[in-house]
Amino acid sequence: MSPFVSLRLRLRRHGRGYPSGEAGVALVEFALVVPFLLLLVFGITDFGRAFFLKNDMTHLANETARYGVVNSNALLERCGLRWTDWNGGTTYRLGSIVKGSDGTLYSSRVNDNVGTDPTIDDGTNWRLATNWRSTTTYTRGAIVGFSDSMYVSLVDDNKGHDPATDDGTHWAPVEKCTIQAAIGGQANGSAAVLICYPNGTHDVGDPLHVTVRRTFNWLINLEPAAFTMSADSEMRIENANNSNYTYGSGTTDASWNPSSNQCE
Repeated sequence: MSPFVSLRLRLRRHGRGYPSGEAGVALVEFALVVPFLLLLVFGITDFGRAFFLKNDMTHLANETARYGVVNSNALLERCGLRWTDWNGGTTYRLGSIVKGSDGTLYSSRVNDNVGTDPTIDDGTNWRLATNWRSTTTYTRGAIVGFSDSMYVSLVDDNKGHDPATDDGTHWAPVEKCTIQAAIGGQANGSAAVLICYPNGTHDVGDPLHVTVRRTFNWLINLEPAAFTMSADSEMRIENANNSNYTYGSGTTDASWNPSSNQCE
């Protein structure tokens, strides 16, 4: 046996074959690397969330603008039981709810209901909202007033069910149909959808601008911890019956801000 090999074996038997003092080094190195590794992972995840949300908001802005410029009946379908201001050029389906020029709510009795003013209709195409009575039997789509609120019947043979205390089985509250209510939830319920007209008019050929805003919160500790993301879309009105959407963020009308080129 080589003398060098024999010496190495003897040193190994006495525990002196390897450098001493390195026990736990790998653990220390791992502890030093982990924070940077986690920061990288969460950073990639966070920026991915931001990119996804931005893409979703851009899609929402484009879709909203498209609805606005063509005054699509699809908006009415997405609004469900909410009401819109009556428009002579819009085709309403059975059960659509509109507010007439007299401020009263009406429910369509027929499909393909277009051009018939509910305020002068003889009851063939539109059903007038009435005060709720416990002794009256209501059919599906009937609208009643109760305690300064409006409700629509969800079923036929609806009798004796108090709209104010109903659990949603027989009656549903009637609210205004807005772009915000119709499609705002596609990105997130907290997204604000603002619609405005840069030229101040809403005739065919005029631009309609949509701004979508939402607050984004970082998962990692960055400054600022939250910031407002926005997406914009602008299209030109194609339909002469455009309804002049000015629903703003749901409660406040929006106006064009030329300095930011956005709805405010």
